[in-house]
Amino acid sequence: MAGRWATLKDGLEQLRTGNKPGMVVIHKSWCGACKSLGPRFAASSGIQALSDKFVMINIQDDDEGSEDARYMVDGGYIPRIYFVGADGNPLSGYTSQNPQYKYFFGTDAEIAATMKRVLDNWHAKDL
Repeated sequence: MAGRWATLKDGLEQLRTGNKPGMVVIHKSWCGACKSLGPRFAASSGIQALSDKFVMINIQDDDEGSEDARYMVDGGYIPRIYFVGADGNPLSGYTSQNPQYKYFFGTDAEIAATMKRVLDNWHAKDL
């Protein structure tokens, strides 16, 4: 994955001590849809422009937290992307447009648009 990524443990610490929302990406090395995320993130100017405003948390394969109950709210499919607050819990209302898989974002534009919505609300102190 592109950009500055943290483990779950380090990311949760950064969330507690910083003033940024988090973006958690859960994926597996053997998953085709997951393998395409890194290059898609790197190629997306929208995601790249917004990623410095987030604590970017990468959970892959059997990394600590890959089965964290907080991130299983919509099942165990992969990849899943959650937006989280300072406590590491998923923020409500920031799901994909896919009614079957709420945390599976189909396009880079959808990810970037959701990142922007999270930031707009974060700065408005609505979170």
